[in-house]
Amino acid sequence: MSSLSLLDRFDTPLPLEQSPQDSPYLLLKHSLLTAAYRDTRRIQDSQGRRILDIGCGSGYKALTLAIANPGAHIVGIDISETSIQRSQERFQHHGLDTGEFRVLSIEALPSLGMQFDYINCDEVLYLLPDPVAALQTMKSVLAPGGYIRANLHSIYQRRGYYQSQQIFRMLGLMDNPQEMEVEMVRETMQSLKDNTFIKRVTWNPIHEEKATAVLSDYLLADDKGYTLPDLFAMLEAADLRFVSMVNWQQWEFLSLFQNPDALPDFWQKNLSRFTPQQQLRFYELLNPIHRTLDFWCTHPTSEPPPAKHDIPTRIHLHPVLQTEAVRSAIAQSYAMATPFDFTQHLPLPNTAPLVIESTVAASLLPLWESPQPFATLVERYRQLHPLDPTTLEPMTAAAITHQFTTILAPLETHQILLYE
Repeated sequence: MSSLSLLDRFDTPLPLEQSPQDSPYLLLKHSLLTAAYRDTRRIQDSQGRRILDIGCGSGYKALTLAIANPGAHIVGIDISETSIQRSQERFQHHGLDTGEFRVLSIEALPSLGMQFDYINCDEVLYLLPDPVAALQTMKSVLAPGGYIRANLHSIYQRRGYYQSQQIFRMLGLMDNPQEMEVEMVRETMQSLKDNTFIKRVTWNPIHEEKATAVLSDYLLADDKGYTLPDLFAMLEAADLRFVSMVNWQQWEFLSLFQNPDALPDFWQKNLSRFTPQQQLRFYELLNPIHRTLDFWCTHPTSEPPPAKHDIPTRIHLHPVLQTEAVRSAIAQSYAMATPFDFTQHLPLPNTAPLVIESTVAASLLPLWESPQPFATLVERYRQLHPLDPTTLEPMTAAAITHQFTTILAPLETHQILLYE
């Protein structure tokens, strides 16, 4: 029995009524717009796009894809008939007619006779015997300009789990684990001293509560760990181009230093010669905190991004933040003259708060109605913030523009704002 079907036997699907609508970071990660802008800095509409969810399980990720990509058609595949039935029920419960679900393996993808603008292969690739072949199959059904999102387990972050799996393999618990084997793992971990390395670095309360957690961490026979060089080699072998880590905000190498503006001399002199991939490798070696190496890739012939301009023509708000709750919070921030923190409404794990002055936040309010010319937002900011705080003299147009673009730059980096 495969690891995928094994987990399905223990799977407790999320309630049908549960929705990712109020989980903006989850929606951000599942948005075609996010991947495309990260790659090309162009804004891509999801209307009429076709999206594939590989290993759709009980359909919650497919539902997330549907909400994150309005107007897209979702195709979910899984090797489990039970999972396909659950996915169909979930879409029906939420009144969605934009999805179809089929019992199908990755190898059989070409039989669909479809091409996809976005392929979501979440928590699957590291279980497959030949991930390169799987990537090649996905590439064969990826539309020009489309994106694949997939992930591999990190061999560094999960080192303790891989050592544990070797122990339980030696004990014969991994051939076809059932409830009895799960309990044997629990009894083993409970009986170990708390300062035992394996218990200290791997055992968590969730393992006491959920059989799926024990199975996926300690008894997953096909589980394999990888490094970033492994990932880049796979993409090269599959003739795919690396775009970005999906959680790129959490892979910023310079964020590991106490003072990024005062690096040791060696780093200051040499940092510019290291490629983005090499800087990711430094992060992986210095701070392997991410369970998965979660990435986007695309065809190698995809159009390169345009040159970056400091002053955009037009600004869009990322749709995941285009809610009345966020708009009202900004209005309240301005009324109370208190700073506004975007991470309170778009939680970005392991990242610093994104705080702006209330006048800056209020300048952005028209974005909740529609995209705005940059000049319109600058003028609104000038009206709300007309004086230089040090001289109390009116700020020049050049000074206002420079200040506004500098303040907004981190919001564009995190894709809260999107530039044309």
